[in-house]
Amino acid sequence: MKKTVFIFMFFVILYGCKETDDPITQGEMTPYALEINEGLDIERPIDSYNYPITPGMPEWNELKTSEELFNACQIDAAITKRMSTEALAQALIEWPFIVEAAGLPNYIPYLESKLNCYIELRKRSDVASVLARYHTSFTSLYTGKQVYLVYEGFTAICAQPEYVSQYTMEESKAMLAHMLEYFSDPEISTYYTAWYFAYLGGRILEKWSYPDENIRNIIDSSMITGLPYFTSEEKELIFDAIREFLK
Repeated sequence: MKKTVFIFMFFVILYGCKETDDPITQGEMTPYALEINEGLDIERPIDSYNYPITPGMPEWNELKTSEELFNACQIDAAITKRMSTEALAQALIEWPFIVEAAGLPNYIPYLESKLNCYIELRKRSDVASVLARYHTSFTSLYTGKQVYLVYEGFTAICAQPEYVSQYTMEESKAMLAHMLEYFSDPEISTYYTAWYFAYLGGRILEKWSYPDENIRNIIDSSMITGLPYFTSEEKELIFDAIREFLK
């Protein structure tokens, strides 16, 4: 009997240590990650990565350069290969440096060449459907300042041609309807967020051969600086086209 109990306890300790020592699941969600997830209506994957250093922590404030900030929240490439597609998308949303990086003119090439979780995410066959599902999971942009800033950065990623070309009609309409709901809020429509909305919306309309030549020219000329820019009239024109498309 004692021998049986000893063997049982050995395996409990063994597997308990393995789970605790797993770099993916170890640690707890930081206040930053909790704030982001309060604005999401989607279950956090069980294999989500918990960043050890995030904004608001003393350790984060001690980091001075962009390189230091980036390196502090880089996930080891070997770990990303073990993560599900959903966990990689979650890691991208919770990536502590996404707000700063989204303001860079070379934002997307920067991710493609440097960020391990994004490099691995691009390899997955279901990446487009996962991005579409996560994009429509943002239910509140007012849980904190970080949430709508993160949404901007994530929307820019979802607008990349390699993903837009794969969105189904159902996914496309869901994303457009979701953006239209938030664009109707005057507070959101005045932020940079609306520019990203218009860019993604225009690209989706373009995929389905819906926009007229005028809208197509607006979209093509919006990325002058590497970041989308539209006048108020151009934004309204694109969102009027979205409303018409969704009828």
